[in-house]
Amino acid sequence: MGSLSSATRAKCAALLPGEDIHYLFPVTSLAAGRAATQPFLMAVTRNWITLISLSMFRGRPTGVYARYVRTKMGPFDTSLGPTIRLGPWVLEVADDYAAQVLAADAEIEVPDFPDDRRPEDL
Repeated sequence: MGSLSSATRAKCAALLPGEDIHYLFPVTSLAAGRAATQPFLMAVTRNWITLISLSMFRGRPTGVYARYVRTKMGPFDTSLGPTIRLGPWVLEVADDYAAQVLAADAEIEVPDFPDDRRPEDL
């Protein structure tokens, strides 16, 4: 899975006016009681973690599905692949994006954590 397109990033930014997206990556819900998995984009800003819903056929961002106060997301549960818990959700993170979860958590743990995001991640 490659990096997200600039068009996808722009659409997500438009859904979160006034917020600076620090991290943006795809996740898939594995929540118990659901008949099927559901893909989302997870946007991490200074104060919020936001699940962004995607269109069914094209996978484009369509709206804010849920918001949570920014908190540490790790450690990963690796019994099903790298998964995290957020509210009632169990979310699988693609291996390619696991480092972003770790970096987002490090921002919380270390107050002066350096901004080492790549330009394509901004």
